[in-house]
Amino acid sequence: MKISLYTLIGLVLITATILTGCDLVESNTNEKPNEEPEVQVQMKMITSSGDMAKKSAMSVNNTDLIITEIKMFIEEMELDGTGGTRDFEVENFIMNLPLDGSPLILTKDELPPGLYDEFELEIEKPDDDVQISDYDFRDETGSYSVVVKGTYEGEDFTFRSREDFEIEIDLFPPLIIEESGTSVLVVTVDVTGWFKGPDGETLDPKDFQNTERINDNIERSFEAFEDNHDEELEFEDYVQSVNIDSGSFILENGQVFYITTYTEIDGDFKSLEQVNDAINAGILVEADGEYFIDSDDRNMVIEVDFEYDDDDDDDDDE
Repeated sequence: MKISLYTLIGLVLITATILTGCDLVESNTNEKPNEEPEVQVQMKMITSSGDMAKKSAMSVNNTDLIITEIKMFIEEMELDGTGGTRDFEVENFIMNLPLDGSPLILTKDELPPGLYDEFELEIEKPDDDVQISDYDFRDETGSYSVVVKGTYEGEDFTFRSREDFEIEIDLFPPLIIEESGTSVLVVTVDVTGWFKGPDGETLDPKDFQNTERINDNIERSFEAFEDNHDEELEFEDYVQSVNIDSGSFILENGQVFYITTYTEIDGDFKSLEQVNDAINAGILVEADGEYFIDSDDRNMVIEVDFEYDDDDDDDDDE
């Protein structure tokens, strides 16, 4: 069974929470306004305030800079599978961010059940062979990845970036998509500093001398989010016992680890049954792998190698 992937993307700017929809390059969506999504990928851009937006425009940093439209061209959104799960990706769509706080949920594609340990979002200029209907992203001067519209000191502006940006996040714990139920992946990025200078002053988006600074601010906001994620947990020890019924094994240090449908098992033994038979035969089995802790405080194995003990320390006993 497969589950539909629903993308719900939110943006928070200063005093506004913006929930977005995505305009596909070739849109073929099936909206289900009365149903809760089974799988959500949420993107939230953090601000110091969580007040909901009440209007279709907003003041940034309490200055004369007012944002009326923000959109990005997503070259690829990808979830990398682990433990035998295949990668999932969606390509070439425009992420349009309405500023009135209204949520837009659309079906992107079917996301197979599995275990996903990395999220990638590539915000890039559309390739020449990609057809797009929004000319803000391509004109006679070139192609663009990010478009921001509004007014600054009473004058209209359109800020367009030619830079390519990438969000690459190790998911820890991994995102688990079950056969049924709801899963949520929340991505947060701080955009409050996009139009700020080194001394906190507001950057004029119409001034081309500020373009490089604004692009650097966008890049840093993505990098700051990536740095907030932890590394995977690892284990290595001899297996003390196996519980076939619960799908778990206990190491000699007392830790209990659980095998799931998506656990990748490698090494000399390919299953818990083989490990159990080896231990019952008096064979030392070493387990080496990676895991995460689930909401029930259980150690869930992502991947594990079960190996014969190759230590020669038993020579004296012989």
